[in-house]
Amino acid sequence: MELKIRKDKRLLQTIVLSAIALLLLFFSYFIFINKNNPSTDAFVQTQTGASQLEVKLCSILSEIEGVGKINAYINQNNQGEAVSAVLVFEGANRLSVRMDVLKATSCALGISQKDVAIYQMTK
Repeated sequence: MELKIRKDKRLLQTIVLSAIALLLLFFSYFIFINKNNPSTDAFVQTQTGASQLEVKLCSILSEIEGVGKINAYINQNNQGEAVSAVLVFEGANRLSVRMDVLKATSCALGISQKDVAIYQMTK
């Protein structure tokens, strides 16, 4: 009888530990892996006073893999045309990401790549 109680207790402990492990996996997925989480890659940081063009540019650039959080400042002439841009984003330390962002910004704003400045965001 005592052996059966020990086996039942052991089985119950195994089930409880398995349930806890599954819960931890479930929560870690939503915290660290889920791409829909706004604290991960696709987060667009918009500040008060940002122009619609800056918000739109940040939105599209944040879709590029590896960009992460991004801020943009677009210098415009009197006619509202983009003249230059400054971009600060998390993934700027990776050359391939920098090049993708540089090309996309140049194309989106219709400005030369030399008129786009890119900087690494502080952590």
